[in-house]
Amino acid sequence: MLPFSFIFLIQESGEFGLAPESVEAEVVLSFSPGILLRILAADEAAMNLVDVSGNTALAGEIGYIAKNIRWDVEADLSRAVGDIFAHRLVQTGKKFWQWRKQSIFGVAQTLVEYWTEERPLLAKPRQVQKFMREVDLLRDDTERLEKRIARLEAF
Repeated sequence: MLPFSFIFLIQESGEFGLAPESVEAEVVLSFSPGILLRILAADEAAMNLVDVSGNTALAGEIGYIAKNIRWDVEADLSRAVGDIFAHRLVQTGKKFWQWRKQSIFGVAQTLVEYWTEERPLLAKPRQVQKFMREVDLLRDDTERLEKRIARLEAF
């Protein structure tokens, strides 16, 4: 689990604020740093790994908001650096993000090709299908042989 904790209040405006230490939490969400990284990377399966205690209805609402909230980065940046520069920063960030995803996909494809062609560590789908057909054929042949042996023993 994380080596630190935070207690937030939900204010009347709907915003979060830090609560004083004397406040008791209604909901406690516990997760490891790895799960936090997966949540930040928008991995929906990671939310199922969060331990919840306390008011589960409130935790469900917080989870719904966390899944559906979208941060308008450009609007927040424009207050600090202006509309045009904020727009260009966001567009550059999107292009970088797309490039990163394409690069990771390319590396993964290269590794798969290497492990299936150069140093066979992974099997190709057609090889697996052929193997499964051969296993099925061997099973059927074995069953036929067992029936023949049973008929011969019956004589």
